[in-house]
Amino acid sequence: MGAHPQIERAGLLDYRTYTFKPALQVDLSHHVFEHIEVSNNDYDGMGVLYSDIYFPDKVNYIINSTFKANKRHGISFRCEVFTKHKKRHGKLQGVL
Repeated sequence: MGAHPQIERAGLLDYRTYTFKPALQVDLSHHVFEHIEVSNNDYDGMGVLYSDIYFPDKVNYIINSTFKANKRHGISFRCEVFTKHKKRHGKLQGVL
C-alpha cells in the first residue's frame, strides 16, 4: 500500500495582502477523495466551490479522510452535492 496524501501548512495566497485560500480548493468537482489528511493550514482545509451535478456517475465523495487543526473550517462548501463517509474532524473543526 502506498502512503496517504497529506496537506499541511498551506492556505496563504499572498503574504503582503493577507489573502487566504483553502489548502485544497476544488472547482467543478467530479472527484472521490479518499484517505487524505489535511491539517495545520492557515485557512479552510478544503474548499469546494461547485460540483458537477449533471454527470451521471456517483461521485463527489469524501471517504476516510481527516481534517484537523486548520485555522478556520475543516471543509467549506458552496454547493450541496457532496457525500461524507466516516469523516473525522479534530478539535474546533467543522463543516461549513
